[in-house]
Formats: sequence, C-alpha cells, structure tokens
Amino acid sequence: KRTLPVVFDNVCIASELASIDCGNATSYREKLLAVLRRHLAAAKTKIEQDFYRNNDGSIYVGQHARCIDDLLILLHNEAVKFIPHSHDVAVIAVGGYGRGEMAPFSDIDVMFLMPAKANKKHEAAIEFMLYLLWDLRLKIGHSTRSITESIAAGRYDQTIMTSFLEMRYVCGNVALWIKLSTALRNEIGKNKPLTFVEKKLAERDLRHKRFDDTRYVVEPNVKDGKGGLRDLHSLFWIAKYAYRASSIVDIVKQGVLRDGEARKFALAQRFLWTVRCHLHLQAGRAEERLDFEAQMMIAPRLGFADRGGMRGVERFMKRYYLAVRNVGNLTRIFCAAMETDFRKSLKVWRPDFLRAHDLDPFRIESGRVRLLDNFLFRDSPARLIELFSIAHNHDADVHPNTLQRVTRSLSTLDSTTRNDTHTNRQFLEILTSRKNPERVLRLMNESGVFGRFLPDFGWIVGMMQFDMYHSYTVDEHTLKAIGILHDIESGVLRETVPV
Repeated sequence: KRTLPVVFDNVCIASELASIDCGNATSYREKLLAVLRRHLAAAKTKIEQDFYRNNDGSIYVGQHARCIDDLLILLHNEAVKFIPHSHDVAVIAVGGYGRGEMAPFSDIDVMFLMPAKANKKHEAAIEFMLYLLWDLRLKIGHSTRSITESIAAGRYDQTIMTSFLEMRYVCGNVALWIKLSTALRNEIGKNKPLTFVEKKLAERDLRHKRFDDTRYVVEPNVKDGKGGLRDLHSLFWIAKYAYRASSIVDIVKQGVLRDGEARKFALAQRFLWTVRCHLHLQAGRAEERLDFEAQMMIAPRLGFADRGGMRGVERFMKRYYLAVRNVGNLTRIFCAAMETDFRKSLKVWRPDFLRAHDLDPFRIESGRVRLLDNFLFRDSPARLIELFSIAHNHDADVHPNTLQRVTRSLSTLDSTTRNDTHTNRQFLEILTSRKNPERVLRLMNESGVFGRFLPDFGWIVGMMQFDMYHSYTVDEHTLKAIGILHDIESGVLRETVPV
C-alpha cells in the first residue's frame, strides 16, 4: 500500500468553479467543461512525466484510477447542486477501474447504482455525468442497475459477476453501496467456489489457444497472452471468490501463498504493468501486442543495454519471459491450494483416464503423479527427475500440489544430483524415448527443473533472437525441434518429410 500524490485537485477546481455564474445553464456547462479539460490534461501529463521518471507501471495505473475517482466525485457534486435526488445514486467502479488499475488508454467501467424506485431525476443526474465524460473524450463502459437487477445480472452472467468481484465505491449513496456489497456476499456464499473457478480457468484456456497456447512467442500479447496480466487477474478473481480475499496480503494470511511467492506475484504484475503502460503511451492508443518495434523502443527506457553477448532488447525480452513463467508457477500453486482446501479435484487439470499405481514414494491417482506427503524433495533431490520420468513412462500429468512442491525445492537440485549416474540415465531415457518427450520436457522447463538440472539449457530459457525468422524463444524452439524429430522418427511426418 502506498500514498499516491493528488494530481486532480478537487478543492482547487471547486474554488475555480465557484466563480462561474450558474444563471445560464448552457454557458455554465461550457465553462465547466473547459475547466475540466484543462485540469484533466494537466493531471494526465503529470502522471505520464512521473512514470517516465520512475518506470513503475503499478504507480501509473493507481494514479490514473485515482485521477478518474476525483473527476467522478467532482461531477457527482456538480449534479447534486443542480439536479434533485442526485445524491440517491451511487457511482461504483467495476472491472479494471474497480481494481484501481487503469492503463493510459483503458476503458473506464462504471456502474450507476439506482434506488429500487428510480425516477427521471435519477436518470437526469446520470445523463449529466455521462455527457460530460463523453465530451471529455473518455472511453466509458457504463451500466445502470438497481441492487435486485445487479444480483440477477451477476447470477446469470459470469462476466458480470466477475466485474462485481472488483467493484469499488467511488461516490454517492453510501447506504445503497453497503446494501449491494452485503447482497453480493450473500449471493456468492450460496455457490460452490470450485464451480466459479472451473469456469474461469476454462475461459483462460480458450484465451490461451487464441494466442498459440505458449508464453514464449517473440511478439507476445502483454494483456491476454499466456502468462500475461489477464492470467494474474484470473488468479485474483479466484482468490476473491474462493477465499474472500481482498488483496495479496489476505492471500498470504490464509496460507495460499508464501511471502516469497506473494513478492513474485507483485513483481510480475509491476513489470507487466510497466511494459503495458509504455506500450499504450508509445502507440497513443490501447495497444497490447509487444511487437519488435515496441521492444526496441521500450528496452532502453527500462535500462536494458547490450551486455554479455546479448542485445539490450533480447535481455529485456528474457526478463519478460521469466516474469510470465512466474505467473504460470503461481497458477499451479493456486491449484494446489484449492485442491487441498476444498477437497476436490479441479476438472481443468483432470485427464479423461483414471489410474492408481503405487511407485513408492510416488502415487498415480486420476492420471496424475503425486509425491506422498511424508516425503520431501529436499531429502532426495534426485526424485525431481524421477517424478518426470514416471510421468513420461505412464503418460501421466503431475499433480498441482506436487508441482508446487517442485517449485519450492528447486534450490536443492545441485551438482551432486547432476552428477548422479542413475539420475542422468533417467533423463536420457526421457530424451531418447520411443514416446514423444516434448510434453514432459516442456513440463520440466515450465517448472524450472530442466534449466536447473542442465545449466546450459537454463541460459537459453526465455532467450529470444531478435529477428523475423524466429517465432519462439530459443528454449521453446529447442523443445519443438525435439518433438518434430520424434515425429520424423516415428513416421508421423512421413508424408510431409519423406526423405
């Protein structure tokens, strides 16, 4: 939590408006609009200057949201002056604006909460605010609902319910806001958390498929791509719905994340927000694709220079890929926590086949390998490789709880394990197997085991070659090449590459 400087000073603006003659409504509105335009432009310039100085996207999005808060409060106060019953309406921030996160060209999502018996005066107050916002050329996404209508809409539309999870009071009728918050908590309490979680993760998987289902493309989408900001948002929605958490601090207190993992969450989010703000400001619009031109512009602004045989832009992108990989690790940790806390498997990670094998100290249950609770990877780091050997040999996935334990035990995988003959044999058997090793090798890479066990491979994780001939990072290209070699050997590609 931090105190953000005031950039849109309502007190100063109110004193300036007080000197304007209110007798002529048209003239007053024009002068009001001129004052607002001037102060809003100055506020946005100040936020942008601060951002280029501190390079911290988390401060930018917070300052921007606060600026819009102050603008809406001022507009509501002006409506109260001239339109009866304006104070009956509550102005609620929803979506990204509700989270207090607004990129330079993000939409402003607002819900006007009406009393049960609304009248034309309430509608006039809302129109007064909306028309001024539109005249200020702001992109407004708005809805007008009563409490009953809000709950009904959330009950039947998952997207609306998700936006309500992030809603935040801005100004207006506080009592109405409190009633809505209470009604929403009661509505959520009636539902099973995992039903919501499964739907959100299914949405996430569909979104990933639209973006090639890999986080290692050379021109990634910072918002919607795999490991991007939307994945972090999904984790936060899940935490709010399943654990009633309102912040990362709450998630740590409930034991879902450790302090170090929470810091990784915050660092990944801050870095991605910084990149996204630079993207928007450079393009002058809501641009989410980090293309080659944008990479060249942003890398030096973030201090990435040529070093160690790598260009600055390549070092910048490696930092990006490591950040999005951390997002994947955090997702697995959430999965493990939910399976433990709610005592039920999430369908998203559950294969169609069922198995029950004992491979002491591992066990395969529902097609997933799990390390038994009374064994620790740090007592025998070689089991980190054995885990993936079993997953490969039995065509099994790895249980989220075990992947969480893998992530937390990487530091124990040292030269002793690397030099162990049996462990090396297991790894080579995966690599040269008659079964396609690409799936398990990618899982080893995603969990961090591959680069830790084979340090030379670790150097190329997240490394990109800055040219238009490569579609993926070096590690992803390597894994795909291994998969293609297997398909050639096994005859899958006989028609495509007969020679």
